[in-house]
Amino acid sequence: MTNLRLTGAPNARDLGGLTMTDGRTIAHGRLLRSGHLANLTAQDVRVLQEQYRLQCVIDLRTPEERQQLPDAALPGAAVAKLPVFAASVLGITHERGTAALERLPSMTDLYRLMLRRSDCLAQFRLILETIAAVEPGAALWHCTEGKDRCGMVTALLLMALGAPLTVITRDYLETNRAARPRAECIRQKILAETGNAEKAETTARAFLAEPEYLQAGLDEIFRDGRTADEFLRDNVGLTDETKKELQRKFLTA
Repeated sequence: MTNLRLTGAPNARDLGGLTMTDGRTIAHGRLLRSGHLANLTAQDVRVLQEQYRLQCVIDLRTPEERQQLPDAALPGAAVAKLPVFAASVLGITHERGTAALERLPSMTDLYRLMLRRSDCLAQFRLILETIAAVEPGAALWHCTEGKDRCGMVTALLLMALGAPLTVITRDYLETNRAARPRAECIRQKILAETGNAEKAETTARAFLAEPEYLQAGLDEIFRDGRTADEFLRDNVGLTDETKKELQRKFLTA
């Protein structure tokens, strides 16, 4: 797992090198996750084109988010617009403005919501199928912060590839390297505007990758003794063929 060191996308990383339960590892330079790509520099674009041979960008955001922060152009890469939520959902989509920040709901509830709603589950299937269809080169998926929707897509992908929960958790928490500075700015902003330290702290935490958020999602996946494979098959609708294709293309001995 390597930070791509993109100036305009500080939360972009390569899942290459992560080890699965059977000892295989994810190939380097093939599976990339990120926050939005609106601020990519010309050098960032060259890195993605030349070093990673980027073939496909999967945008998990709502149309409203895409309009607010359109991604930089990445010539040569197909763009798949596959929003996890069909409409804006406060807290996942991170609308702008202090008033919106103060209305953030429970993040644990939002993670459960992603894994219960039939429309979200259908989108997860399409996203995983799109990744499986990528030929030589890299696939990159992103939301706005690269934390919640992106994090859950990554967790489900890693489950399909056969990753243990320790690897899934480690990757999820890696987001905090980039998220902490932004969360602190938000905390200071809310504190300055409201004087309410508790509200400022609670709001800032919504922009971090907290273990309890991921655990809420995992509890939903494994509810009633369900296995990851059963959830992927019965709830997401991922076929064995697609799962094998993901493993064939992106795992190395």
